[in-house]
Amino acid sequence: MARLGESAGHRAYIVDGDESHRAHCADQLATLGISTRSFASGTAFLEALPRLAPGGVLVDDVLLDMAGMVLIRRINGLSARFPAALMSGQSDLPTAIAAIQAGAVDLVQKPISEEALAACIENLQAHLMPEPEPLEPIESADERLARLTPRELAVLDGIVAGLPNKKIALQLGISPRTVETYRVRIKHKLQANSLPQLVKLALAARPAGASRPTPSRAAPATGHQASGHQAI
Repeated sequence: MARLGESAGHRAYIVDGDESHRAHCADQLATLGISTRSFASGTAFLEALPRLAPGGVLVDDVLLDMAGMVLIRRINGLSARFPAALMSGQSDLPTAIAAIQAGAVDLVQKPISEEALAACIENLQAHLMPEPEPLEPIESADERLARLTPRELAVLDGIVAGLPNKKIALQLGISPRTVETYRVRIKHKLQANSLPQLVKLALAARPAGASRPTPSRAAPATGHQASGHQAI
């Protein structure tokens, strides 16, 4: 695994009431070249915040003194130099949406693998770096969604609605494995590395109350589609 922090000197802060989990995260980050400082409570981190150098913050969802999302809101209200990710035992859609609304830039599910932690840290680092002057106009959320096929849009609607793969598969008349394949394609096309990013992009492209119809089973194939050449 590449050492992410060697060249840029990045650091991360861990806020978690579980001492063993704090130590585990710190050990994993050390192997990535990330220097860390740990805090057992949200209050302790907020008290130290004015004296801390900029860095990403890993926040447990259940702290000793406050909810993790409450801490993330307070961090964002005090400084833009500390992008935060929520560590949670849940990674479902409601949790992802709540994390986004709290101001988290990522959601990482516990237990956290080294690969997931590395991806999360890279995301936090990206929010720390000054954005370069774009050479081309940045695509809007609507422009990104325009890359998707009708079937991919139907799967995305199911994801945003919080439906499990099996339910989406049943409504579209495809297999759960095919739904998972579509999910991977959608994340790649939309350049979304996590569920919160995917949901945030979908919601940005679709104003409240302007959702598309609920995904439904595809009509029976005819013509060329019946011969196995159905467009997706």
